[in-house]
Amino acid sequence: MNIIKVLTGNVVSVADGDTITIETNSGKEKIRFAQIDTPEISHFGSKSQPFGKESGAALRQMVEGKSVRVEVEAIDKYKRNVGTVYVGDLNVNRELVKNGFAWVYRQYAHDPELLELEKAARSKRIGLWMLDNPIYPPDFRKSNK
Repeated sequence: MNIIKVLTGNVVSVADGDTITIETNSGKEKIRFAQIDTPEISHFGSKSQPFGKESGAALRQMVEGKSVRVEVEAIDKYKRNVGTVYVGDLNVNRELVKNGFAWVYRQYAHDPELLELEKAARSKRIGLWMLDNPIYPPDFRKSNK
């Protein structure tokens, strides 16, 4: 996947497990994490998924108030930058998958290491993988429209 731009800035808010806002030199930018999808939290009265709050809390702990670098690979239909987020050398996208707070978003995945990290988290039953029947977020969104 080609990187279309690199953004750097401080994280000013964490919306959920896979969306943050950063303050850059040119203003605020919304970032959607590439290649991963986290359990849904309640938006505007919608149902939330098990582990949605935990995913958001894990992300907050890793990035809130910190300086990040974002390798942007796309702009989505909501005008968010879609990319891989780093705190120093830590790939936050991979870390969320590794610790069982995110699925690999199969439709958009191109990093084979993410699939290996998810497989390992599943086999260790950590994070959302400790649930008996975790529901893939796209399937959850479809069933709750």
